[in-house]
Amino acid sequence: MQLNKTRKMILTAFTGAAMIVIAKLFRFPVIPAAPSLKMDFGDVPMQVLALFGGGGMAFGALVIKELLSVFVFGTVIFGPAGDFFTAAPFLLVFSLVWKRKGGLRRLWLALIAGALARAVACVPVNLVLLPMQYGMTRTAVLAMLPQIIPFNIIKCLVCGLITTLLYPGLRAYFRRQGAGHSGRQS
Repeated sequence: MQLNKTRKMILTAFTGAAMIVIAKLFRFPVIPAAPSLKMDFGDVPMQVLALFGGGGMAFGALVIKELLSVFVFGTVIFGPAGDFFTAAPFLLVFSLVWKRKGGLRRLWLALIAGALARAVACVPVNLVLLPMQYGMTRTAVLAMLPQIIPFNIIKCLVCGLITTLLYPGLRAYFRRQGAGHSGRQS
């Protein structure tokens, strides 16, 4: 998407705000053994922005989302920090694999690679943050990893499925608008 700097900043901020609103409005548990792990669709706007605006803009939106969570919604810092430190590796790997090459096969490859990066990142993040937040022992955190790791993979892939469903229509929209990015690098 070819945008000037002001439009990029506005789109990044809007996406970050959309991410937190979606995340706060639509939350539900997906793993019965871990009802505190709540699925949300807040990563969909980030994934879409990474596709059409690039990883840098999506990273900015992620930062805005987490700051809004803490400063507007009053969320204790551990939740947004954990989300940031697991979503950022997803975003980095996703963006590196995607590289604006386009196509649904490449999109799914990027989503799966990103989901695996998030799953790997969630282990040290939870080993550090959960003891600080809840006073849990490392053994207790390790016992929770069989729920935490699949949850992170499920979240990435469900959001990825939604992104995949949106991709063809958004690509066509940007082509009609002459925005310069159609899912393939020019």
